Amino acid sequence: MFAIATEQRQYKTYCLSDPANDAYLEVVPERGGIITGWRVQGQELLYLDAERFTNPEMTVRGGIPILFPICGNLPNNT
Repeated sequence: MFAIATEQRQYKTYCLSDPANDAYLEVVPERGGIITGWRVQGQELLYLDAERFTNPEMTVRGGIPILFPICGNLPNNT
């Protein structure tokens, strides 16, 4: 059975885990819904530049951005 938890770090982080499959995923909505961690059977599958991630002035290198509901600007930048 999977579980969903939240942790308050620099940004609120949603932690999804599935012990039966030894899988774990972290999502940070505040930084664009980026997946910041993904482990399966103890092996980290993503690269994330943590120093850049913690600085909101910088773009993030690594992770998986979730492009929802759109990617790009809306008309008139609204």
